[in-house]
Amino acid sequence: MVDSDLVHVTKRLLGATSRKILVTGATGFVGRRVAAILAEAGHDVTATGRNRYLAPIHVPFVRADIRNAGEIAELCRNQSVVIHCASNTSPWASYDRLAETNVGGTENVIAGCSRHGVSRLVHVSSTSVQFGFRDAFDISENDNLPRKFACGYAETKHAAEAAVRAACDRGLNGLIVRARAVFGPGDQSLLPRMLSVYDQGKLRQIGDGNNVTDLTYVDNLVYALVLAIDAGKSGETCTITGGEPVQLWDLVRRILKATNRDAQLGRIPYGFAHSLAHISEISHRRFGRRNEPPLTRYTVGLLAKNQTFSSVAARRELGYQPVVSMGEGIERTIESLTMKSETDSRVRVDVQLFTTGYTSQSFHLVEHGGKRQTVAFHAMIALIIHPKHGVTLFDTGYSPRFHEATSRWPYRVYGKITPAVTSLESTCINVLKKAGVDPAQVKRIILSHLHADHVCGLRDFPQADIITTETAWKSVAGTRGWGALRRAFLPDLLPDDMEDRLCLLPSFVDPGIGPFEQCHDLFSDGSIRLINLPGHANGQLGALLQADVEKRKFLIADAAWTRRTITESLPPTFAFRGFADNVRDARQTLSKLCEFHQRFPQIELIPTHCPAVADQYEFDRQLRELVEARI
Repeated sequence: MVDSDLVHVTKRLLGATSRKILVTGATGFVGRRVAAILAEAGHDVTATGRNRYLAPIHVPFVRADIRNAGEIAELCRNQSVVIHCASNTSPWASYDRLAETNVGGTENVIAGCSRHGVSRLVHVSSTSVQFGFRDAFDISENDNLPRKFACGYAETKHAAEAAVRAACDRGLNGLIVRARAVFGPGDQSLLPRMLSVYDQGKLRQIGDGNNVTDLTYVDNLVYALVLAIDAGKSGETCTITGGEPVQLWDLVRRILKATNRDAQLGRIPYGFAHSLAHISEISHRRFGRRNEPPLTRYTVGLLAKNQTFSSVAARRELGYQPVVSMGEGIERTIESLTMKSETDSRVRVDVQLFTTGYTSQSFHLVEHGGKRQTVAFHAMIALIIHPKHGVTLFDTGYSPRFHEATSRWPYRVYGKITPAVTSLESTCINVLKKAGVDPAQVKRIILSHLHADHVCGLRDFPQADIITTETAWKSVAGTRGWGALRRAFLPDLLPDDMEDRLCLLPSFVDPGIGPFEQCHDLFSDGSIRLINLPGHANGQLGALLQADVEKRKFLIADAAWTRRTITESLPPTFAFRGFADNVRDARQTLSKLCEFHQRFPQIELIPTHCPAVADQYEFDRQLRELVEARI
């Protein structure tokens, strides 16, 4: 069953009359998919969440925080249906943090639906509420719950279900759909996390590898949610699965093999893995670490225990049967993980490159075999104008704020190592004015990473969204002093409302190009494709731009310091390795860029600091003219 078939089925089930439907959590895997299908079927869909760049581009989007009762109540006004997908899915976050979203957010949705007379609330829950670290088969919604929930996520999802049932007892027309291990094209969690763990060399088979489990292909869940708009008694709970349990580790090996990874895995006994995870959790809590442990007991249990579920309630209440077989769903998913999009886009963007100042360094530090002569190491920015989506910036470069931020200890060390030549005239905001662009028109800023020479201009664009990777942000968030300096991060450069404006990319799920397996297609039209380039900095990204017909530019940030390093496959310099956050990742990224250039020599590679790029785009002349203009 292809996508158009699911749209057709949705039209048949819901009729020709357009309905007003609110989808919360439309920036997540399931919410994004159901919002897209309903909109394509002709319904008046409003998508909401905190990151418009993860929502379907063709669906009207309202940025809102599910924890804000006023915002959610207003969004429920005049809606006939609310599909509540928003959730904090972290198995590691504290109970209070999870409850803010999963319980408090659900209570806000319930209140909004009740106040504005919404005719149906479909609440998406999780089978995690029934997981008890034991083998279990054909689990029913009426089976006893474990005496202790497996994690805070499961506990808060159960509390959210209780809130929905209580509201149904008071007259709300609601139905609970428990989702089970959802996978498919666009998944940002289940398979990407497993592949990421494998790529870090940490994936091991846990247990004997014979455990079977239910999974759910995403379109089967979407179909069930569409059914739930009209079908099912209020207050009922239905569990959705693919209906065909699979042997989990056989599937994992199949996916590894299909994505050109070694399917041979080491093995760890379940008891040993559970103990390791427990120790890891205790250590993380004791030392106040914010990041998730490499292994949690919940994850260990999911990967080792048998878990299958009954679909009797879903058949009875919704008339549900899977519309995509497990085999077809797996094939589609593998195809999405290996798919490449390597042709030019029909949509073109205008690209202009500017300097915001420079630091002076010896060229032999910048490029292997370079002469011992001082060169300007410019901090470049890119102005990108999309015909529909307006003005985007790639980085914001230097500004005099750099001198302020490095005026005290220990950040003064940064200023000594990379002394910056910059001025008010050459700041990003004034560069745009000289180019005839009103800074207020800047809608979004793509940050390749958060080193100081890329973020100095952020405070000059208070209305712009700030796009970067979740990995990049987590690597610096909350760090100060020597910890920040070690990451070339100056916290005083960031806007006070940084977290409110952040639009984080948790993973890359769109078709890749060449050696890059996936990308994030910012506007779903191929004009701006963000590509993961880790190594120099955690979570660093580049941007592949369709600048003109058969003319593409690849902004590669600091993945290399000179273009020649890539075109001639030069080894990284000692200084490059010294500044790299992860030398192994930096080398792998350089290797991929060399392969990329060999396959696509016509695509212009643009490192941020490359002296040859500075000469090509006349950055020195730009600086002279800016100073002379005295903007």
